[in-house]
Amino acid sequence: MNTYLNILQNGLFVVNTPDKSLLPKLDIIAYPYRRQFLEDKIEKAGLTMLSPFVLPSSYSAYPPLIKECLAHLECIVVDIHRPNGSDHYIVTGRVIGASYDESLGDNIDDNIDDFRNRLVERIFHHFGSSVNDRSARFIGKVIPISVHTITFELENKPSDG
Repeated sequence: MNTYLNILQNGLFVVNTPDKSLLPKLDIIAYPYRRQFLEDKIEKAGLTMLSPFVLPSSYSAYPPLIKECLAHLECIVVDIHRPNGSDHYIVTGRVIGASYDESLGDNIDDNIDDFRNRLVERIFHHFGSSVNDRSARFIGKVIPISVHTITFELENKPSDG
């Protein structure tokens, strides 16, 4: 809900890449709240917030890394624009730092393709809940099509309660 406003305020962001085991906790984080209360949704979800490794810590409210996620990309905003007729903004960033969970491998430089495959097997995209039924959520599983292409397969899955 407030990601766009935070990005505008700070000019930087972190992409935290979760796996499906975190889905119930991500539902807590995705729940809307009023920005002025500065509610710590990461703590409320039982997740661990880490300070970025590379992003400057001089900002009063810089974006956190979530320890339980598989990978993190620390980014500085390059461009923000809203396509004509759209109700969303597209934010482009330059990655200045990256970190990943040791379960993905020891050294990605040894075989980057194996690393990418291990990551793709475990990630998904949460497209939000149903407009008509807030207990149902739309989840896209990453499906490797070929060596050079991946896509999402949408599944409609009711929430865990």
